[in-house]
Amino acid sequence: MTEILYIKSHLNPDSTCNRIANLFISEYKKDNPHINISEFDLNNEKVGKISLNSENFPHFWQDVNADFWIEKLKTVKKVIISSPIINWGYSAQIKNFFDAICLADRTFSYKYAKKGGSIGLLDNIENVQIILSAHSKQEDFVNPSPVETIAGTFNFLGAKKINTPLVIEESHKYKGANFDEKLIGYIKKIAKSF
Repeated sequence: MTEILYIKSHLNPDSTCNRIANLFISEYKKDNPHINISEFDLNNEKVGKISLNSENFPHFWQDVNADFWIEKLKTVKKVIISSPIINWGYSAQIKNFFDAICLADRTFSYKYAKKGGSIGLLDNIENVQIILSAHSKQEDFVNPSPVETIAGTFNFLGAKKINTPLVIEESHKYKGANFDEKLIGYIKKIAKSF
């Protein structure tokens, strides 16, 4: 059975981002019925609510139960991560999550690297699906884009593949509206490659 970790953050449970992720997962399950998805909404988790700062630096990783998240990541084959794009970046909850899990000698190491590089220790992750929604178009994103930053983080941590990201532009047009057939077809295509 394939273990999948689904990490989501949103500003509204009915957001376009959540709806796209749900459709993606539904399509993926059609071809892969024997999967187990552990779903976590970072709005409901300490790791999503507590930001790393100078006051909590000595105990941040304990406060957010970093060990739980790191062990979860070490047991899954695939990761789905979804977020709205807010002020040209992914959500603060996703940033908090990355601060909690990016730990030397836990999820990456310099010890075995050559020439000052690093080695990702989460090489059990075979594929990562990034799902983002934005009110703007991708051509308006600043560099590095949220897609590049999320993909770069998972590459750094050792993920073997980043699936074609699902970035829904001008997501406001889907608020309270159905997705068009072209978008549904695209989501189905991306689900097949995950």
